[in-house]
Amino acid sequence: MVKPKAPFMPDGSKTDIFFDISFDFFCCIDSNYRFVRANPAFEKMLGFAAETLLSNSFFTFVHPDDQPTVRRVLAEALNSEGEKQFSCLFQGSRDKYHRLSWVAVQNPSNGLIYATAKDVTDFIANKELLGRVINNSPGTVYQFKMEPNKEMYFLYASPQICSICDITPEILEKDVSIAFSMVTEEDKGQLIQLIIESAQNLTQFEWTGRLVTPKGNLKWVKAKSIPCSSPDGSTIWDGIMIDISQEKIYEAELAKQRRISEHNAKLALVGELAAGVGHEINNPLTIITGYTHKLKRLIEEGRLQPEDVGTIAKKVLLSSGRIAQIVRGLRTFSRADDDELQKFDLVEAIEESLALITEIYKQDGIQLKLLACTEAKIFVFGSRGRLTQVIFNLLSNAKYAVSKKTHPVIEITIEQLPSGTARISVADNGDGIPDKVKDRIFEPFFTTKPVNEGTGIGLALCHSIVSEFGGRITFQSSQGSGSRFFIDIPIAVGFASVEQTSNLSEESGSSRRVSPRAEVRANSSHIGGAATTSASQVGGEIKTGLPKKGGQKQPFAYQALVADDETELCELLVEILNAHNIEVHTFSNGKDLLEALKEDPLKFQLVISDIKMPVMDGKELVKQIHALNLTKRPKLILTTGGVNVNLEASRTNSKSLIDGFILKPFSENDIIRVVDEALQPA
Repeated sequence: MVKPKAPFMPDGSKTDIFFDISFDFFCCIDSNYRFVRANPAFEKMLGFAAETLLSNSFFTFVHPDDQPTVRRVLAEALNSEGEKQFSCLFQGSRDKYHRLSWVAVQNPSNGLIYATAKDVTDFIANKELLGRVINNSPGTVYQFKMEPNKEMYFLYASPQICSICDITPEILEKDVSIAFSMVTEEDKGQLIQLIIESAQNLTQFEWTGRLVTPKGNLKWVKAKSIPCSSPDGSTIWDGIMIDISQEKIYEAELAKQRRISEHNAKLALVGELAAGVGHEINNPLTIITGYTHKLKRLIEEGRLQPEDVGTIAKKVLLSSGRIAQIVRGLRTFSRADDDELQKFDLVEAIEESLALITEIYKQDGIQLKLLACTEAKIFVFGSRGRLTQVIFNLLSNAKYAVSKKTHPVIEITIEQLPSGTARISVADNGDGIPDKVKDRIFEPFFTTKPVNEGTGIGLALCHSIVSEFGGRITFQSSQGSGSRFFIDIPIAVGFASVEQTSNLSEESGSSRRVSPRAEVRANSSHIGGAATTSASQVGGEIKTGLPKKGGQKQPFAYQALVADDETELCELLVEILNAHNIEVHTFSNGKDLLEALKEDPLKFQLVISDIKMPVMDGKELVKQIHALNLTKRPKLILTTGGVNVNLEASRTNSKSLIDGFILKPFSENDIIRVVDEALQPA
């Protein structure tokens, strides 16, 4: 690089060393706009040797688009005093252009223009990049300042503020009160408090609230910014504010759909429970009805004895107590829609849930166990009703899992973990969950059940509700070994040292088995596994073809087998049928009845069976009896306390299989009428 021997200086002095060592770009231009001198930094930036610059006009390197403006400014510099500023694209080696920002001034003593330049190429590129980022951001970028005297104002707001707040950045920067006036009264206090706290602690500011714009539009916005402290004691926040109105609409719609899904899940449970609840209510109601009619007839006939009153009253009170317990269980189920947050006893809540379904599951032969591994109450905080729905859903899934097992068992365990967490586990002895679907069982609408048998909502809903408690739901399962679901939720107060939880019995080690209802046992004699009971005649005249049993001892006209897992119902049927010359042998399930029939198939003329029973239900019993291909089959009558039984459909589909159908609660007239019709000669 060739350098002149002496630089041109305004005062003609010797070489100015600063001209040579400066990192800024210096040059001198004559009145013909030709280079006279350029410092090394200028040469290095452009990548040209000194002779290249000195042999060319200044405009040789100015981009054509910028030349008109630069010519005008330099002409003004030659003809007037004072600094002139301009910028232009300046060509370097390899046709690379640099954006230079210039300051030029004429030296009157020699007529030369002395100019200095800065390369602002990167600065302009970064500024444009920042501008694009700001303009393409989902919200408005802002800079907000609070003075030590708490005066506040916006230093900057990006153009997106127009679409969010319906005002321009200029208006906002001019008058901050407009911004605060848009905030709803419900949210304004919190906003100001958060600003003050952020300034005092220099912590991130984050606020979500509502605005009403000058055009009357309601907007949900979310603002987030980082504060920094200035030397003068003021605080400046750099942040962004976005419009989340659409997100709030989606959240509201999602909440709505969630409520619908929860409602549908509850309806699915209602459908599952309806038949069982009806059966459980109709059974004791039948007992109450039957013995009330007996009491009425004994009074009318003048045959009422004091011991009759006590016996009948005991049976009626016991049955009405069962109905009351079922109603309490229904109240528990109805609370599944209750979102009230409260502290409640976990064991008590689960006991109430099981009170509704234990006997229902028993009808399907499912043994339901509850083990509470403590003598004290376990308190948790949350929605009792929603936790009840979780328990119902898990039990429903467990019931489905064990439905094909010979000895189905579902076990619920409640315990305290060392971490201060309450754990509820629901285990079944079903076939387990296939490995290929384990990762998907909590996904909404995923189900392994056949079409129309599963919604795919239950476990997803359980996961959501347990999360609301601050807990988690997990599971263990292996093919052929059943499944166990764990619900872990924080304990509110811990185990209180109070009285033992009610209804706990049958202690085994540190665990206690909860029995929502004690099993009612019949006091009767047994013949080949059957109970035979004779009772006094039920009064009242019933016009049938059946011969009445007289007071004197004589053989019964008919022999009947009766299967019902309700002992009191068996006793009631014995009394009714004995009074009409039918000897009755009772069983608690269809399997035992079938064995008795096989032993002496010609002895019995009548079989009466409940549909829902453990071990073998009534429908299977009817099939098995027909499979015996007896030369003289006994007449078959089915009874049910279910509420979703279509009687006509049952008769139509089974008219070749059964001879009568009775809905509970039934009266003596109902029983004798159907029995009479069945026993009539063909």
